[in-house]
Amino acid sequence: MAEDAFSPASREIIEWTDAWQDHAEDLASPRALLIGDSIARDYYPFVRDALAGRYRVDRFCTSRFADDPFFRDEVGRYIRLCSYSVIHVNHGLHGQAYSVRAYQAAFDGLIRAALDSCRRVIVAASTPVGLKEDPDDPDPSRTAQVIERNEIAKAISCKYSVYYNDLYAAVDGVMGLKNVGDGTHFRHEGCVILGAKVADAILTR
Repeated sequence: MAEDAFSPASREIIEWTDAWQDHAEDLASPRALLIGDSIARDYYPFVRDALAGRYRVDRFCTSRFADDPFFRDEVGRYIRLCSYSVIHVNHGLHGQAYSVRAYQAAFDGLIRAALDSCRRVIVAASTPVGLKEDPDDPDPSRTAQVIERNEIAKAISCKYSVYYNDLYAAVDGVMGLKNVGDGTHFRHEGCVILGAKVADAILTR
């Protein structure tokens, strides 16, 4: 049965956090923050390089579900680390054990927290998940959940009048982008596509 609220028993076998502040000594340049998971961590360098000279780009990437008190504490502290010009949020692949209602409440809370600290927030769609043995073939159960959560994320973006960055559509159906034996993570070519889409949203939306 899907969890409707946070439960320590629903944490993953390994939970991790990877936070990175680029050129922390630079207090003058505008800053962008990428909040996400390992997908965001993988496209981060391409966003950073694309925005060089215009933004310093930081990242807060984690496996934790947004309703986890540890997540809320960590991301809350990081959002307030400095005055961000824009925050790009990609959060939907982890916490598979949680219900639609739990995801909706947790994601809404995350976007509200971001907006409390930054006037410009971008909501991103989660990316497609393929079968491990054939990454180009969608994983039926994971795909259904990702699409459902993306619809929730899109509705929340409309609720708060923020831009919805459809990363799912950017790579859906493009063959050969995933790592064989994985199904979730992207090869270099996929990270380039996603990084360009994120950078464009930060620059133009």
